Amino acid sequence: MKAIILAAGKGSRLYPLTKDTSKTLVKVSGKPILHYVLESLPEEIDEIILVVKHFEEKIREYISKEYSNKNISIVTQGEQAGTWGALMSTKNLIGDGEYFMVLSGDDISKTEDLKKFTKEEILYGVNRRNMPMAYHDTLVDKDGFLEGFQKRESSDGEILASTGVYTLNKGVLDLDPVSVGGDEYGIPQTLLKHKRFYPVKIVEMSSWTPINTKEDLEAAEK
Repeated sequence: MKAIILAAGKGSRLYPLTKDTSKTLVKVSGKPILHYVLESLPEEIDEIILVVKHFEEKIREYISKEYSNKNISIVTQGEQAGTWGALMSTKNLIGDGEYFMVLSGDDISKTEDLKKFTKEEILYGVNRRNMPMAYHDTLVDKDGFLEGFQKRESSDGEILASTGVYTLNKGVLDLDPVSVGGDEYGIPQTLLKHKRFYPVKIVEMSSWTPINTKEDLEAAEK
């Protein structure tokens, strides 16, 4: 099974750590975030597609030096921005009817959680947790399937947060994408729009460590 790792972002909220390098190469306990992402992949993953753009030459150098023994293809994200744009950059590498895993190059997950995404189903990863208001609306599910997103009225209490981990298939890549502002298009918004034809099953993950801010980085270090 293929895993597509989205690692094209600039990491603006981690500046100046990302002034001269890719966000996914920022170090946690002495090793790049990307190291933890690659090492967390379950044994069912036998091919990796890495989508890059910002400081992509440094990512290519890191992969060449540290992971030359792995089956990793590196593609540059095209003109279409956002997570959907990154995903579409890999379309010609996916076979007809093929299922594949998608995950972020700047979040850390456990192998046992990612193993849940090696099935031939349309799956959407979530984690139940307290999140700052700036991060997430709460995800709404119905009988275990994606139903929508709901605006939060306060930062109190746990929500179902989107983890950016999915299982998708080639057919999904032909869907009409949904803009999240400007020229950016989002995976979850697109899945939600087409859920009638592509029901999306919710998979709850036991652990998820997003690294978007310096506070996130400090938490990951601990």
